[in-house]
Amino acid sequence: MSPEQKHRLDQLRKDLLEQAQRPGPLIPQVLEEEDRQPGERRSRPHRHPLPVSLESETVTLEPETICPQCGRAQNRIGEEVTEELDWVRAKLIRRRIVRPKYACRCSESSVAIAPLPPRLIPQSKLGPGLAVYIVLTRLMII
Repeated sequence: MSPEQKHRLDQLRKDLLEQAQRPGPLIPQVLEEEDRQPGERRSRPHRHPLPVSLESETVTLEPETICPQCGRAQNRIGEEVTEELDWVRAKLIRRRIVRPKYACRCSESSVAIAPLPPRLIPQSKLGPGLAVYIVLTRLMII
């Protein structure tokens, strides 16, 4: 071994010893296995909720509310709410996209809901304004 390689190895050993002597985390997380029955579907992992203190903007996307089978107006039965973080004029906001669900009493299979607008990154909470801000600030740093 060259003296430089020996020095690097000694430094690595010293770093590993220091890391081993550090105390563990203050709050140990205990992972428990789920008791599931065979054939039972796994639930999706839950995301952390967005802070309530953020300014909020709600956008409602209404679907077609006329039943395609009987032509009568459908009844609202619920809604899907999707949240994303966005950057508006130098502030971070929470945009709530509300999509009411409608169904007709004539058929249980005809539920209408507006489609979500396309996402920049699928399954993320990143809004287009925040994405542009991140890209532009990264370009300014480089």
